[in-house]
Amino acid sequence: MRSIAGLFGKEMDRVVAFLETISIAYQLAKENPTGITSKKKFIENARRLRKVINSCTDMNVVAYDGAYLHACAEYELTVRYLIERYVDRAASKCQDYLHLPKEMREWYPVGCSSVVLNITQDKFRHLTVSTLVSSLASTTKRKKYSLIGDAFSDNSVNIWPETIDEMFRTRIGIEKIWQKLSRENGLQTALGTTVPATAEQVARRKLSALLHRRNDIIHRGKTYYAPSETEVRECALFFKALVANLSEIMEKHCAAL
Repeated sequence: MRSIAGLFGKEMDRVVAFLETISIAYQLAKENPTGITSKKKFIENARRLRKVINSCTDMNVVAYDGAYLHACAEYELTVRYLIERYVDRAASKCQDYLHLPKEMREWYPVGCSSVVLNITQDKFRHLTVSTLVSSLASTTKRKKYSLIGDAFSDNSVNIWPETIDEMFRTRIGIEKIWQKLSRENGLQTALGTTVPATAEQVARRKLSALLHRRNDIIHRGKTYYAPSETEVRECALFFKALVANLSEIMEKHCAAL
């Protein structure tokens, strides 16, 4: 799980680096090139960049919209990856199916049936009904079973705070995930508080606000306005902290199986 969180962290770092690139490019466009006569490629490209930006001064709106949506998409994809990795690790540790957490055993038939009903969706192109049925049947053998992670990770809506709670509690058996997160030093540091109750409240509220903003960008109305550079940066940094600490909790639970 830590490796998945690490890759996600690098992706959020790329989002922040992109914001820096846009900011520097706009600063460059404000500079006066008068008196610079060099024909070197660096100078020529700087002039071209300045010309493009000055001809379309509000294109950073597109950049910030895109960066914000990218961060949100990567967050939801990574949560699914974390759950799938947890399922793989749990199955490798619990060689007898009955040794898996009760919640995982109860959820698996439900998850498989949901995937079967939606098997024509693009996200399930790597699966077949036969594969799912065979996997589900293998659980009756107890010690020769295989699990398909998509049955645990698939989600049809945004991954809201309450969605995280439901997925972790009912699907993989990790109770009170937000309370556990609120006690993680990394998340407390990111939120600027050492009080667990406050950290939980702020984290839940912040995630909800970020996803509402994401939906506003996609389903925009007449009063829509683009996110600022600060909003996108805060979004990426929060997701980075949230995912990193989710992975730590999952590692601890997996080790205790």
